[in-house]
Amino acid sequence: MSKHIERIHQRRAQLVQQAATQRSDLAWQIEPWKKRLSYVDQAVALTRRVRARPILIALALAGLAFMVRRRVSSVVGVGKAAWRVYRLFIKT
Repeated sequence: MSKHIERIHQRRAQLVQQAATQRSDLAWQIEPWKKRLSYVDQAVALTRRVRARPILIALALAGLAFMVRRRVSSVVGVGKAAWRVYRLFIKT
């Protein structure tokens, strides 16, 4: 029985070493993607913050309405586009 347990311990040590090697290889392969993935992480975080606070969208629309002093149709168009973007974030 102890030989069996010894083989299990040896196999476990071998698997631990193999996992460490695979983690190291994976880290080396992912290194070029780190910066790009950080941009994606930032975009996802921003999207979550905006979705959690719809008042931000309302404030942004109000700011656009005051900044863009054009005809009412242009403000409505901006509002409609903003609403579509908001709905897109809500669905994801």
